[in-house]
Order: sequence, then structure tokens, then C-alpha cells
Amino acid sequence: MRVLWLRYLNYIFLKIAIFSLTDLLTIEKDLGRTLRGKKMAVITSSAECNMGEDFWIPFKASADYLGMPYIANLHSTEGEDDTARLAAFIKEIQIKQDR
Repeated sequence: MRVLWLRYLNYIFLKIAIFSLTDLLTIEKDLGRTLRGKKMAVITSSAECNMGEDFWIPFKASADYLGMPYIANLHSTEGEDDTARLAAFIKEIQIKQDR
């Protein structure tokens, strides 16, 4: 399983990251085509509480646009013990990865 790490501080940088991914379909087409069919999962963290379901919309839409099944997401909040949630997230990815 390969992981693409994107670490961005606010929405504008998130937007840049998503545009960078979609550029793979227009500029680096051969590389972009290798993403099709691969599965996408997103994990984020911040000092604030859960961002809400709307936060994940750009990720889900980008995955759909890139032809990548979106399989899971998790938001972790600074200072909280998310060990159990992270273990469940990993298990969910492993189960969906095998499908």
C-alpha cells in the first residue's frame, strides 16, 4: 500500500493540493492515469474539533474525478487519544483494500 502524504495548514493549501492532483490528468497524463483504480483514504489532524462531513467533499469529488474509489476518512484532534479510532480506520482501509 502506498501513501501520499499531504500536509497543509489551511483551505487554500488544500485547494492547491487538490489542483495538483488533478493536474496529473492534464499535464502529466501518463502519471495521472496510473492513479485510476487506486483507492483513496484521507487522514487529517488539527487543533480544532471534527471539521464536519462537508470538509470531505473536495477529497471525495477529487477521488471520483480521478477514477479512484474513496474508501475512508478520519480526522484526529490535537491532544485527544485517537488510538482506537486510528486502529478502526486502519482496519477499514485493510478490509476495503482487499475488495
